[in-house]
Amino acid sequence: MTPVTLTLCETCRQPTSSSHTPCALCGCPLCEDCILSPPTGTFSLLDEIPKNLAHTQYCRFCFTDQVEPEIVKYEETLEKAKSIYIFFTTQRKEIPLIRKSKEIYKIDACEDRDETILRLAYKAAAAGFNAVVNTEVLHEKKRNHAYQKTIWRGTGSPAMIDESKLDRQYKQDQMYR
Repeated sequence: MTPVTLTLCETCRQPTSSSHTPCALCGCPLCEDCILSPPTGTFSLLDEIPKNLAHTQYCRFCFTDQVEPEIVKYEETLEKAKSIYIFFTTQRKEIPLIRKSKEIYKIDACEDRDETILRLAYKAAAAGFNAVVNTEVLHEKKRNHAYQKTIWRGTGSPAMIDESKLDRQYKQDQMYR
């Protein structure tokens, strides 16, 4: 007769079944109640999710030390991205540029227009810019017999603009209306 090996959960120290779930980073055994996962959709705007953040099962220690700071950083950048100025190629008025990057961001295969713009804004916010200029958002319809799907893509250049000058221009335009 072989002895039964008892495994203890690393977090709560309760015995776990033989089919315990290990932490994705350190490999310590966990019971089902002690598994921590990032919220669904976290890191969805990143082009490439780092290997240590791509898992769904973490122990409390790994989650607190490695995953939670990255979630906070991601959410801060997301909040910045929501306040990024977007200027389309159809913009007629002069944009008060401070500096413009030579890099052009390209976003392919998004579900809708808003997601495409948010992805452009997130990239700009992550790089430390406050605007995306020369933005162009296009869509393409794909048909598969009776099923139709719209795929969105966009391009834009990150830039720094003078927000106070932009506000003055906006107020001045409102006076003449």
